[in-house]
Amino acid sequence: MSRLIAHPARTGAVASLREALHSPTSHFRSPELDDIEVRPDAVAAVRRPGLRPYRVLLFGGGVLVGKGVRDHNLGLPGQVADHLSQIAGRGLDLDVVVEPDPTSARALHGLLGLRINRYDAVVVVLGARPAMAGVGDRSWQARLVALVRTLVAETVESAPVMVLDSARAMIEISGDLSRRGRVARLARQQGAITDRACALTTRISYLALAPQLQGPAIGTRFDNSTYRSWAAEIVAHLHPRLTELERIDPIVGPRAFRERPVDERLRQRALACLRLEQTDVDAALEMIVRQARSAFRADRASINIIEGGRQWQKAAVPADRSEIPRAEAICDIAVRSDELTLINDTHQDDRLAGNPQIAGPDGIRFYAGFPIHTWDGYRVGMLCITDRVPRMMRPSELASLRDLAGMVEKHLWEAALRRRAA
Repeated sequence: MSRLIAHPARTGAVASLREALHSPTSHFRSPELDDIEVRPDAVAAVRRPGLRPYRVLLFGGGVLVGKGVRDHNLGLPGQVADHLSQIAGRGLDLDVVVEPDPTSARALHGLLGLRINRYDAVVVVLGARPAMAGVGDRSWQARLVALVRTLVAETVESAPVMVLDSARAMIEISGDLSRRGRVARLARQQGAITDRACALTTRISYLALAPQLQGPAIGTRFDNSTYRSWAAEIVAHLHPRLTELERIDPIVGPRAFRERPVDERLRQRALACLRLEQTDVDAALEMIVRQARSAFRADRASINIIEGGRQWQKAAVPADRSEIPRAEAICDIAVRSDELTLINDTHQDDRLAGNPQIAGPDGIRFYAGFPIHTWDGYRVGMLCITDRVPRMMRPSELASLRDLAGMVEKHLWEAALRRRAA
């Protein structure tokens, strides 16, 4: 068993989403997906409102690809998010990264780049491509050992990890009737190997999704009831483990990893990959800050970016393109935390003693903000609201502010992808 927990070799450049933004061929977009006429984005964020959100990663192919749906909210990720958020009674930040063969060396390098030890749960979805490609038992076993080693080495020990086998389900909608029997037999063999590999460690659970189609529904998409049924099964396995996570000392859990100081050089590199320009006006971001200011009746709402030794504003109401030294920025304190920063009265916070931003009648007396993350989890700025008088906020208002921060993240990620594709 010890061989499974050894750290995998990292030869060459470790693939990550930051590198995917710059590289001509993304590690998370495969030509193997080109035969699917309608599909959601290969990288996406699915959010559900609420404070103290669970952070979950869905990584892989098979049913995660979302054949026939235009948005992951309409496929398996959306159903998992709905079900888990409802049962847990809290928010959910679910990241989706589609990789048709998550056992390939390329995919494992990409998985390393995602810094998966920051997630409360990780689900890897296997599809039918290895069976369709005729991958033999010995080769498949080697791939699974590499996958298990990576998952065990890179996730926090207390975080639930699941390998979800959707090969049989995908074979059911394959249009190649002449090969279905042979491919199905090979998929069953590979499933047995996968089950045995996961059983070698108590850290990883294995779940095979049963086909849900009735009759000769070849070449069709899975319907909502199928996704709901699968989501209920997945959440039934995940939720008890996530509940256990709440009882574990936070100093050894995923939250501790998210809160620890980050390498500033890597954070700046992640920010650079978003290719943000201070002078470019972004109508979508301007709309979000207007909504924040209006909804919370604040003096000011802004999206502030911490870059180098300065803070600058990507969007703000009232409009302001000025910048201030990072040492004076309240957001520089806030961006060090992965959670809400709420300062009801800045004059009562020792961290801000002598800060010129809080001085005088027009100084900031109230601050509330949530961090803005890059794809790989680096905090590069804040969505915040401020006021010239001390005040309080209701939990429901804070949850709404978090949702707006999620909208900012989603927009920045999608804009970065569009710029890369241009």
